[in-house]
Amino acid sequence: MEKMENLPIKETSPISLEETCVVGSVFFKDYQTEGSEGNVRGHEAIDSVTNAVKKGCKVAFVIAPDTDPKFIQDLKEELGNLGERSENVVWRIEDKEDGGYSGSRRQAVQLARVAFPESRAYIMQELEKNLTGNYEDLVAALSGNKALIMMNRGVNVPYNENPWPDADHLGANLPPEQFWGERHQNIVMANQEKAAGLTKENHFWDRLNGTRVIRNEPMEIGDVMINPSDLFLLKYEYIGVYSEAERTYKTDFYSASTYNMVPILESLGGEDQIAELPIKYLHSEKQRQQEMSPGARTKFKEKRLKHKVDLPKINFDMVANIKEWKKEGVWPSVLLEAINGDGVLKINNFQEGEYSLTGVI
Repeated sequence: MEKMENLPIKETSPISLEETCVVGSVFFKDYQTEGSEGNVRGHEAIDSVTNAVKKGCKVAFVIAPDTDPKFIQDLKEELGNLGERSENVVWRIEDKEDGGYSGSRRQAVQLARVAFPESRAYIMQELEKNLTGNYEDLVAALSGNKALIMMNRGVNVPYNENPWPDADHLGANLPPEQFWGERHQNIVMANQEKAAGLTKENHFWDRLNGTRVIRNEPMEIGDVMINPSDLFLLKYEYIGVYSEAERTYKTDFYSASTYNMVPILESLGGEDQIAELPIKYLHSEKQRQQEMSPGARTKFKEKRLKHKVDLPKINFDMVANIKEWKKEGVWPSVLLEAINGDGVLKINNFQEGEYSLTGVI
C-alpha cells in the first residue's frame, strides 16, 4: 500500500486550492452518441476538469479502458487552451485487476501522490459533476483540525421544507428515486453508527452524494496519528462464510473509497473532525432528464433500489466489525496494521437479524 511519509501536519496553515488535487474516474463508452449518458456526462466532465485547473487545482483521474478515445482527444484540445496550466492534469488507463468504482479511485489517489506529492487535500468526486464553484469553501472548511468534509445538499430535510431560498434547489433537483433512496440510506447508516456507540449523537451526514474532501497529511484522529487519505486506499475482504451472493454491490465496490471512511473516522474518536458544508448543489438537468426518460428510468430505478438495500447492509457489516474489534481490544490496531501493511482490512459478514448493534439478540 503506497502511503505518505509521516511528516508533521501544518495545522495552522490554511490549505490552498494550489495544494489541492481533484481525483476521480471516468467511463464514457458512448461518448459520441448525441444525448447518450456518456455523451452528456463526458462533455460535462471536460468542463469540470478545465474549470478545476482554472481554479488552481491539480487533477488526477483514471479512465476506463472502454471509454471512447474521442473523449481524450476532446479533453486534450480543451486543455491545450490553458497553456502550461494543462500540466496540472494527469490521467492513466484503469488497471482492470483493481478496477470498478473503488478500485479506480484507489488508482487515482495513487496517481495523484506520484504526480502531485505536494497536495495536502483531495477532492474525490464524480468528474461530470461541476462543483468547482464550491471548491474554495470546501477546502477552507478542511483547515484547522478537520479530516473529512462532505457536502450537505439539503437532502435530509423534509421534502416540503426547502433549505434554500430559490425553489430550483428543492431536493437538489435529484430524480425522485435517488432523492428518497439517499435520504433513507443516510438515516439508516447514521442510526447504525449511533447504536454501535461510534458516535455521541446521530449524524445524518449527506454521505450518499459520494463527494469527499479529505486531508492528505498525517494528523491526530483521537489517540492515533494517521493520514486520513490512506483510508481511500484500503481494500476489504470477507473471512469465513460469505453470504452475499445475491448482493449486487459488494463491500469493496462502493464502500472502500467513499462510505467506510465515515464510521472508521468516527470510531477513532474523529466524530468532531468530520463536518458538512451546506452547498447549493443543483443536479445537472440534462442528467436528470436522461435518467427520467422512459427508456432509462426502469434501469436507474432498479439501481437505486439495489443501493437502498445493499449500501446500508455494507455499512452494517463495517460498523458491526468495528464494534467487535473494540470489544476484543484490537481496535484500532487492526486498522493501523492494514494501513501500514498490505492495505487489506479483513472483515466478517454479519446477519442483521442475528446480530444486534445494541448487544441484544
